Amino acid sequence: MIFQSFILDNLVFLCMKIINSIVVVGLYYGFLTTFSIGPSYLFLLRARLVEEGTEKKISATTGFITGQLIMFLSIYYAPLHLALGRPHTITVIALPYLLFQFFGNNHKNFLNYGYKNPNSIRNFSIQRIFFQNLIFQLLNPIFLPSSILIRLVNLYLFRCNNKFLFLTSSFVGWIIGHSK
Repeated sequence: MIFQSFILDNLVFLCMKIINSIVVVGLYYGFLTTFSIGPSYLFLLRARLVEEGTEKKISATTGFITGQLIMFLSIYYAPLHLALGRPHTITVIALPYLLFQFFGNNHKNFLNYGYKNPNSIRNFSIQRIFFQNLIFQLLNPIFLPSSILIRLVNLYLFRCNNKFLFLTSSFVGWIIGHSK
């Protein structure tokens, strides 16, 4: 009886040690940064379901992940977070999107360069899908602002001693969240 309670106590202690470890918490925060729902997911889903051609789907996914990587880095690098939140930066980000929308909706095809390969990266519709997903991911905190994740990460970074291990494990969690 005493031996069983000793094993149970050690097992509970080991489980608590693993759950409260920096690596597990970092993986958890990495998954949280991956699964933040916003309007940018709608553009990714639209490109995956409606658009024809694998190049457009790959372009949409690449733009989305690039935008999420920039937002992920802005959580841990305060000057980048402050720069992305300024009104002038928002204007500089939103104006190219409006320009791409104007040229994309215009039927004269100004920017197709006369290149005949429809699957090339020079095709304007592929570039438009990439930038649409990238820019909307960067503007996602403006449409649905929620600073809970950023506050939690800053709180845990302030609390933990091994910051590099926490950052590495949260990056690994972010990468695992994007894998299929």
